[in-house]
Amino acid sequence: HGRRVHSHIASVGKSLLGPCLQNALVQMYGKCRSMKEALAVFSTIARKNTYSYNILISAAARNGLYREALNAFERMKREGIPRDKFTYADVITACCSLKDLARGRAVHAGLLVSGIQPDDFLRVALLNMYAKLGSLGEATRIFHSMPTDNVVAWNVMIAAFSQSDRPSLALEFYWKMLAGGTRPDFCTLISTLSAVSCLRLLSHGRAIHDSIQAHGYCSDVILDTALVDMYGKCGSLDDARMVFDKMPERDIVTWNAMIAAYSQHGQGDKAFELYAEMEPQGFKPELVTLVNLLTASCCLGDLSRGKAMHSRIIDDKLELTLVAENAIVNMYAKCGSLAQAKLAFDGMIHPRDVISWNAIIAGNAENGGTETSLQLAKDMVLDGVAPDATTFTCVLLCCSHGGRLEQGRSYFLSMVSDFQLSPSSAHYQSLIDLLGRAGRLEEAEELMSVMPYQPGVAGVRAYLGACRTHFDEERGSSAGELAWEMYPDDPSSYVLTSNI
Repeated sequence: HGRRVHSHIASVGKSLLGPCLQNALVQMYGKCRSMKEALAVFSTIARKNTYSYNILISAAARNGLYREALNAFERMKREGIPRDKFTYADVITACCSLKDLARGRAVHAGLLVSGIQPDDFLRVALLNMYAKLGSLGEATRIFHSMPTDNVVAWNVMIAAFSQSDRPSLALEFYWKMLAGGTRPDFCTLISTLSAVSCLRLLSHGRAIHDSIQAHGYCSDVILDTALVDMYGKCGSLDDARMVFDKMPERDIVTWNAMIAAYSQHGQGDKAFELYAEMEPQGFKPELVTLVNLLTASCCLGDLSRGKAMHSRIIDDKLELTLVAENAIVNMYAKCGSLAQAKLAFDGMIHPRDVISWNAIIAGNAENGGTETSLQLAKDMVLDGVAPDATTFTCVLLCCSHGGRLEQGRSYFLSMVSDFQLSPSSAHYQSLIDLLGRAGRLEEAEELMSVMPYQPGVAGVRAYLGACRTHFDEERGSSAGELAWEMYPDDPSSYVLTSNI
């Protein structure tokens, strides 16, 4: 229709095609996603003005041609055409989409010397750019220059912090927003619930849910799904299921959130019960669904169900992601099918990451494949993948079970000196176990006294077991007294001490 109108105008007479009509045609083609024709019309405008360029820049940004938007912005400067707040807002958005923080800062600097007084519209554009590009300090400074009742500004900050490594600040901003009298909207609530999910702060999640109910927000599938996800991540599965069951409408994301909650908290049977209900209710499982059910199969140790999920992924011709490939390897490894785990591992399409390697290393470690696990750990480094804390937990466990004291010590030192990892309590416990099994009780005792953590129930048990094995009654009695003081509710310490 737009083209026919354009053709009719052209047939009537080119004299009609003045700047006003040409600008309208550029805008029409831009909104219809025909940038080639928009640019062609723009090139014929004899007297381009700020409005002409604003339309072109906005159309280019809307159609993903962010470089073209920036180029047009620079042409304005060369041609001496004034730029206004709308020009700057669209160009700042283009810089954000390109993830070009340096260019965004340069545009911001140009705005400051232009004499244009930024209003809330322009400040929000700047705030959004800095927040999304991770420059939260600059975003915070702009935020504090704005009125406190601007819900969009609050939303930008809360969303940015919830997606950063500081989700606690998202909660802090949320509660400040409420205290200042600004009513949250759905975007606020969804971002805040995401922060709660990251932090696993159930009390905050319940308080937000109570607020949602108290303020009478209408039921919304996205918000309700965020609640299901939050309760699931916080381990409150009954609350998650209550929200799920009360939802008047669900989508596939809702089903995935509830299945994930069950799968990640050891309730694999309930995850499979939901899976059985999905398709009769019109929801076909997608890759995320089946990946969560592979996790559920691990919880249950049910190889047959895990194989069925793997087969379904293949039968439905779903495009594998790295996460899915890792889940397949992990399922076979955890279910004890090491040959199939190795086949899946060797046949991975995506480059293997630390999670891939950890899955196959842990699977072998847990199923008695000490030699294979240790060799895989070496292969991992040769493959250019740096081991993490989980990798070292697995290899130290292998060394402990295999009585490889010197090799275990070497790994323990390597994690600090070669990979700059800080040993956790679990790593120290493995080293205590290694020393104890080797009869080096004095060294184990010294390690327990100088390590930066409490030895933990597992560490004390390992040491007491070593005292019993090596008939060291004196050290065993001392360790038993320490265990009773530290862990009075753990009966195993009493049993082990009495058997020394």
